[in-house]
Amino acid sequence: AMTPEGLQQVQPPPYQTIALAGKFDVQQISGLQLATETIAVAQFDWDVSLNKIGQLVTGRNTAQGRGAVEFGKKPDGTWFVTGVSGI
Repeated sequence: AMTPEGLQQVQPPPYQTIALAGKFDVQQISGLQLATETIAVAQFDWDVSLNKIGQLVTGRNTAQGRGAVEFGKKPDGTWFVTGVSGI
């Protein structure tokens, strides 16, 4: 049985149950490149400070890695994230 605190960290479905396992932090974005006039790509370093659920699953207190992000350009000239991978 989970504690009330643990149950608060589990998101109810509509599609699947997700356990919030820690705090995700993007450390640095690098390699920003314009792929086309409306698509840009970059890489980023990340780390996670794991909570008790994350520590139980991984056996660690933290996790680090490198991911990629893709941006799209709106007609008004602003940019938005269209995809993230590597996390």
